[in-house]
Amino acid sequence: LSRVTGAASVVHLPSIICVRNQTFAGRVPLCNATLFARDGYTCCYCALRFPRSMLTREHIVPQSRNGGTTWLNCAAACKSCNGRKGNKLLSECGMELVYLPYVPNTAEALILSDRNIIADQMEFLKACLPAGSRLLSVGAGSGR
Repeated sequence: LSRVTGAASVVHLPSIICVRNQTFAGRVPLCNATLFARDGYTCCYCALRFPRSMLTREHIVPQSRNGGTTWLNCAAACKSCNGRKGNKLLSECGMELVYLPYVPNTAEALILSDRNIIADQMEFLKACLPAGSRLLSVGAGSGR
């Protein structure tokens, strides 16, 4: 309160304050929930959308062939397509990817983390997404 007038002070702040390079330290944890959300709950082989319970983590280069569990080697696949591919390479089974896997950036990581993001925060985060992000067209929580 002002001593002279008795009026309260008002400080106007933006609803979002961004600190660069502070969230996730540049690393986005890979788990099925974030992987399936990144891929829009869409199978990387048949391009059909599935509920989370019908998807599996697909290693494009199988782990039995020294393929790692990385964002660039993993994609969402329906159980049928994943079983059909088995531990084969794409060139051995005649299957093709309908989309390429990618490493989510920090804004995508926050959206995929399934936090309670309010509308103005979501608007800010979506403005930080790369042009090709699947999260621009698909809601992150739509596979539940």
